[in-house]
Amino acid sequence: MTPSVEDIVAIFVGDECRAAYPLYNIPSSSWITAYGRENGEKATVRYYSVNQKRIYTFNQPLAITDEKIEEYTLNF
Repeated sequence: MTPSVEDIVAIFVGDECRAAYPLYNIPSSSWITAYGRENGEKATVRYYSVNQKRIYTFNQPLAITDEKIEEYTLNF
């Protein structure tokens, strides 16, 4: 898959979107900020491909905590 600048990366907790950024707003090696409501919430990364017209959900959940920053790398 070749990414498009119009693709979107989003962070979800359940069905609630906590953050969404188009790729043109995310420089390489950048952070996306998503806020939790409760310590220990599990978030998932979803990626929308404009060219494929498809949403990809990444299986590895991210833990939202007060003390820990989770890292997730998207490789193309």
